[in-house]
Amino acid sequence: MTPFDWVKQITVEKREWGSFTEEEQSNFNPFIINKSLSFNKEYIQVVEMAMTYPMPPQKLYEFYRDVIPKKPIWNKWVKGQVNYDEEELKFISEYFECSQRESKDIVTLLDSQEKGIILSELKGVEDKPKKKKKNDKK
Repeated sequence: MTPFDWVKQITVEKREWGSFTEEEQSNFNPFIINKSLSFNKEYIQVVEMAMTYPMPPQKLYEFYRDVIPKKPIWNKWVKGQVNYDEEELKFISEYFECSQRESKDIVTLLDSQEKGIILSELKGVEDKPKKKKKNDKK
C-alpha cells in the first residue's frame, strides 16, 4: 500500500488493523502518514498530539482512524526543490525585465518551446555584437 492508500484508509474506509496483511502493515510509515495528515489544517493538532506520544504503527493507525472524521481529504503534497538553470533564469529575467526570483515563477509557466524562443531571441541578440574586429586582439 502507498502512503496515499493509508491516508484513505484512515480518513474514508477505516478498516481494522488486523484486516491488513503483514506486508501491508509493514508498509505503514508513521513519518509519511504524519506528514501527509499535517498538510490539512484541520488535523494539525491531532498529528501534533500523536507525535508528542510516540506509538507503534498499529496504535498510531487506530488512533488516527478513531479520531479523524470519516470524510475524503485532498491535500497538496509538497515536492522537493526544483533546480533551475542559472543561465536560463538570467535570460528569462532579462527578457521579462524582472528579478531572478520572479523569473523562477515565470519559468514554471513556460513550456520548452516558449523557453527556446526566448533564449534564441536573447542569445541571437547577444551573439551579433560579439563579432571580432580586425584591430581587436581579444
